[in-house]
Amino acid sequence: QQQQQQQQRQGLSADASAGGDAAAAAPAAGAASGDREAGCPNLYLAQQSLQEPGLSRLLEDVPVPELLTAKQLTSINMWFSSRCSRSSLHYDPYQNLLCVVTGCKRVRIYPPAAVLGLYPRPLGGEASNHSSVNFARPDFEQHPLYRHVSGQCISVSLQPGDALFLPEGWWHQVDSQEMTFAVNFLWSSQLTSQLQSQGHQHHYYLRQLLASTSSEAVQQLLDSIQPWQPRPTQAAAPADAFAAAVFQQQ
Repeated sequence: QQQQQQQQRQGLSADASAGGDAAAAAPAAGAASGDREAGCPNLYLAQQSLQEPGLSRLLEDVPVPELLTAKQLTSINMWFSSRCSRSSLHYDPYQNLLCVVTGCKRVRIYPPAAVLGLYPRPLGGEASNHSSVNFARPDFEQHPLYRHVSGQCISVSLQPGDALFLPEGWWHQVDSQEMTFAVNFLWSSQLTSQLQSQGHQHHYYLRQLLASTSSEAVQQLLDSIQPWQPRPTQAAAPADAFAAAVFQQQ
């Protein structure tokens, strides 16, 4: 929670689909600068917990969906954008149910298997769960593998009353329209809960995962290599033509 708050103070606020770590949100390309000059405020409320004192009464207007009543919710958050906004491409370490109350959101989703082509930022750095790819204007020279996973993108448009389930680890990016208000519910997956309860096994699991992913990456690299083929040879010149050429050189 402290890390989330620090990221938000640094301007790395997430869009409505973010959970564990915040995503970098910015006004969308279509936002007119004239609105700023006219005094229209650009308000963006990111991952504001409704369980904090002073806001808990709002939960009366946001009942927990019946399918989540048996879940141990990590947090219930509200999101608001007064103008068009755009999040970065990222994943979250929670199960996520995103519900749109007003406005509209467009969500782009990639499966976890696309991770190699999405170039995650380094572990231990800031926002390590974010992609380094500029998905709006991808640089295929800098991120060549993105070309192979861009076709795996699923695009969903959410209107008021719609809800979208984002499984843990699935990459997503969100565009929000003007005056969009949303609520999301976060909870830990069964696998994550089990891993957290077995801290003494983490180093073993890490070695197993590294071995598995390394083997998979090597196999993908081998599959991408074109088989060697000999260059086509030119047809040999007739003996008399070759002899005539040698005679002329002499």
